[in-house]
Amino acid sequence: MRQCKRHMLQQQRTLRAALLLLLLVLWERSFPTWAQEPLPTATPDEAGVIYIEVQPNDSLWNIAAQAGLTLNQLLELNGLSENAFIQPGQRLIVGYGPPPATATAEPLPTATLPPPTPHPTQPSPRTAICLLAYHDQNRDGIHDATETLRPA
Repeated sequence: MRQCKRHMLQQQRTLRAALLLLLLVLWERSFPTWAQEPLPTATPDEAGVIYIEVQPNDSLWNIAAQAGLTLNQLLELNGLSENAFIQPGQRLIVGYGPPPATATAEPLPTATLPPPTPHPTQPSPRTAICLLAYHDQNRDGIHDATETLRPA
């Protein structure tokens, strides 16, 4: 009788472990795809503030996670408490960045003087190069009187 109870308890433990493993696998597969996709890069507004718009079923926790913030950081940026209610369409501050560069007007071309008129130049004098080839017997790169010249 005791062995039968032990066997049943062992089967129950095995069944619980298998059920837990199955639940973990199902939970991992049902994990939202938005959490696996990279978020688009936010662009600051004219003042350098980066906002996120609250979507239906959003919570302060998942907005903070999406923005890479802690809940306390998100609350502090927006002057909220943990019990604050948020509405779809509401904009929350998630950071600050440099404001986008403003377009500058193309500078107008400035008037320039015409290039100088070219004048013919005198040809340069004839030059020559004198090379001396020798057997560098001591391999020092300097021609000594004892080293013989190579014929041209």
